[in-house]
Amino acid sequence: MNDLNNYAVIDYTIEKYSNYCSNFTFELQQNRKKIHQPGFHDCFLKRKNKVIFMHIDKCASSTMSNVLKNNNFCDMSFRIKNIEKIKKYFIKNNYKFYAIIRDPKNRYISGLQEFIKRYNPPKKFITFNLQNNKFIFDEHTSPQHCFLFLCQDNCNYLKLDENISQKISSIIDVNIKLPVKNSSQKNIKDICKELFEKYCEKNIKFYELYKKDFELYNISL
Repeated sequence: MNDLNNYAVIDYTIEKYSNYCSNFTFELQQNRKKIHQPGFHDCFLKRKNKVIFMHIDKCASSTMSNVLKNNNFCDMSFRIKNIEKIKKYFIKNNYKFYAIIRDPKNRYISGLQEFIKRYNPPKKFITFNLQNNKFIFDEHTSPQHCFLFLCQDNCNYLKLDENISQKISSIIDVNIKLPVKNSSQKNIKDICKELFEKYCEKNIKFYELYKKDFELYNISL
């Protein structure tokens, strides 16, 4: 693994799964201003409780950010000079890492929607890549576990389901209710569902790529 101070989710994704990446993924890697930044970017820390919530795109991350900010968690998006050092500090001092894991099928459809909304690619571009088992376009379609390389051996997984509010409440010791946010545009959502059903749902290569995500989802609390 390269220097963690400059090693981002997109780098880990390409290193592990380059065969499943579209050309756009490699272009995104070169455009460092558009990628999910290295380190604990968009993660949240509460020193008093020694708790860190990891960020995974399209796993209620925006909603969780608002909840944690309102409950005295510190946004870790500030630039940390030595990621390896702070990572070892957290582990040595028994900080608990948590990550919300979403059903991989639902997340992929949602991630594809996000990719289309952000970059407005031609449908034929997406179709061509899916036909050739290039499922990864950006971080929103990257496997969920790629966001967890800084803590994957020391993480607690929470299943994104109807009980997620109670799970979070018990961890942060505050009674919260996560609002349901659905900003999907129906026309885009329908297109993404159609693409998924045609090129992914019965494609063994899709399940090979997201195998670990399915495993994490199944063992999540």
